[in-house]
Amino acid sequence: MGCLFCLPLSLIGQSSIKDIAKIIDSEFDGLRNGNHELSNYHFDSTNENYFFNYLKKFENDPLIDIRLNARGLKAGIALQSKNLAIRKAEVEDLLEMYLSNNEVFTNNPKSLFLFEEKDFSPIAKNKMEIIFKKYNYTVDPYDVNGNFIMLCGKIHLTALLPQLKILANGLNRHYKEWYRSAPWYACLAVTRMGDSSQIDKMIAAVELETSLDLRVEHLFKQLAYTEDREIYKLFLKYLVSEEKMPKKQITKSVLILLIITHYII
Repeated sequence: MGCLFCLPLSLIGQSSIKDIAKIIDSEFDGLRNGNHELSNYHFDSTNENYFFNYLKKFENDPLIDIRLNARGLKAGIALQSKNLAIRKAEVEDLLEMYLSNNEVFTNNPKSLFLFEEKDFSPIAKNKMEIIFKKYNYTVDPYDVNGNFIMLCGKIHLTALLPQLKILANGLNRHYKEWYRSAPWYACLAVTRMGDSSQIDKMIAAVELETSLDLRVEHLFKQLAYTEDREIYKLFLKYLVSEEKMPKKQITKSVLILLIITHYII
């Protein structure tokens, strides 16, 4: 499937907004008729606001292919835009979509992670609080959207800090796959917000993990998300250790350097 938001620059110069709108309408009609080959489009600051709003008419179409393509296109416009109002509006739309309909929300936190903290308006943060409270994490700590909890940490949703700390206090590394539980994700989110109350427990849990593959390939990357200086020190400790990476072609030192460079420095 092609990318619907990359119209060739030469065509932009030759086409009016109405012309491009007709092309988009034709493309979506093609989707309804089973045509999955979409043109490549590009929107810029001269037309992005118009098409961002124009595409809303497709978001509740009866056909899921239409809905998903329209939503993907809108998100693409917002992510490439320097217009803060557009970016904020898209974040609010994504969150409202979940509040009104649970459809495909499992992927939305991954899309929302691409936005910056400044893109989350007070309205968006309020929606995040409502969504968080819809979960009952104490019933099943593994029936959880970890991306959503980590998103709360990324945007520093401090209104949820007390609840996240209570959730984090329930971490039990003796649970199977504890690193996929709500309490673990809460530990990560709390630390990302600058609260160090969970650091010692997190580091101990990771260092007690006997699987080196799991520790370096998964847990270190999760820890890097926190952007905490104590985590930085932990990585340095492993850089100078003699512990070997099992069954990997890349050395542990190179891998950890990549993690540090990408997330910390």
